[in-house]
Parts: sequence; structure tokens; C-alpha cells
Amino acid sequence: GIELPSEMNAEGMDVLPALKGEKIKNERFLYWRTNSQQAIRRGPWKLIHTGKTLDEGKLELFNIDEDPFEKINLADKYSDMVNLFVKEIERNMEMELRNVE
Repeated sequence: GIELPSEMNAEGMDVLPALKGEKIKNERFLYWRTNSQQAIRRGPWKLIHTGKTLDEGKLELFNIDEDPFEKINLADKYSDMVNLFVKEIERNMEMELRNVE
């Protein structure tokens, strides 16, 4: 890899072991988004939000270990997990806005 400039406050982790098929023991959130969809993952759990704002749209929660094809939406059953993940999405959105300013 390359060394990042010291003024660059990059946060991340090495995903090479996962690409090699090895398990990664990490309880950090992994967050990504597209124009109309946001997703967040930690451990076996993955939350997908589809919609323009978090107040509208659709929330889906999956246990990827038990349901790798994301067919069973567990959002209603695990509302505490949904709330935790939504708070993390909000935190990420706030950080993105600060980086734009």
C-alpha cells in the first residue's frame, strides 16, 4: 500500500483477508450508499434503506449468515437493531455533510 498524507483523516480497515476468503473478526459498521439506497452492515446483520430520506422509504434488515440471498426481512422482529443501525446511518450522513462544507 501507500502512505496517506498526515492531514488526511482516513478511517478504514484492511479487507484483503476477506477477499482471500478468510473471516474478519470486526464489529465495526460498514456503510455505503447510492443515489436512492443506503446500507449498513455489522457482523451478520445488514440494514438496507431505500428512499430519499430516512423518514420515508423502506427499511429491510437481514441476517446474512442465515439468509445470504436477503429474502427474509427481519426489520419488524428486531426493531432495536434497526434503530441502532439507523442512528449509525444518521451519524455517517452528518459526517458526509461536514466533509462537504
